[in-house]
Amino acid sequence: MQKSKRPPLPLADFQRVFQVAHGIADELAKDVSKSCLLINMIGAVILGEHYKRDARPVAGAAFYKLDTSDRALAIADPAEGFEKSSPDGFHCWVEVDDWCIDFTSPLFPEMASHFGEGIRCDRKMFQKPRSAMSESFDDLLSPGDFFLNPDRELSLALLSKNLARNDVKDLLHVASVWYQKPPRKFQRAFQIQSDEGKVISLSANAPLVTGAW
Repeated sequence: MQKSKRPPLPLADFQRVFQVAHGIADELAKDVSKSCLLINMIGAVILGEHYKRDARPVAGAAFYKLDTSDRALAIADPAEGFEKSSPDGFHCWVEVDDWCIDFTSPLFPEMASHFGEGIRCDRKMFQKPRSAMSESFDDLLSPGDFFLNPDRELSLALLSKNLARNDVKDLLHVASVWYQKPPRKFQRAFQIQSDEGKVISLSANAPLVTGAW
C-alpha cells in the first residue's frame, strides 16, 4: 500500500490533541514541558483510535533549529554532551508512516529556557516528513530544520515500563474518551475519578498553537 503524502493531522486537530494531552499532563506533572513521554504516548493513542493510523511513540535524542541564531534546541543526555540519549536524558516524539510529529512542540519555548539557550520561538505544530530531516545535528541551518536520533532499545524499555502501569493505561483511555475530532463539540473541562475515589478535574487550558514549522 502506498503511503499518503498528506500530513496525518490538520492544525486544528493537532491543537485539539495537544489540549487533551496537556490537560492530563498538567494535572499530574510539576512541569508539563518535561512530560514528553506521556504527551506523545497520548498523541499516538489518539492517532490510532480516532484516525486509524499506525502511530508509534519513539524515544531518543532530538535536535530542533528554532530561530536564526547559531543555537539549536538539543534534548538529550547532558552527560553525553547533549549528543546522545539515555534513560537520564531523552526526548519523545511520534512516528506515523513517513511522518514525525512532536506533540510537545508548542512547549519548545519552555524547553529552551530549561537549558538556558536564550532561543526565541512561537508555539507551533511540529509535523514533518522524515525525508525533510537533516543528516545530522551539525546540519541544522534554518528555523524548522531538525534531526531525530531514535534509540529503539530505550523506546522499548520506556514504553514497556509505562504500559505495565495501570494508572498510565487508565490515562491513555481517558485521553481517547475525552478527545473529539474537530469540528465536533469538545468538553473543555473533564472529570475523572482516581482509584481512591478522588474526583480530579482536567482542563483544556493549553497555550494556543499559532502555526506550523
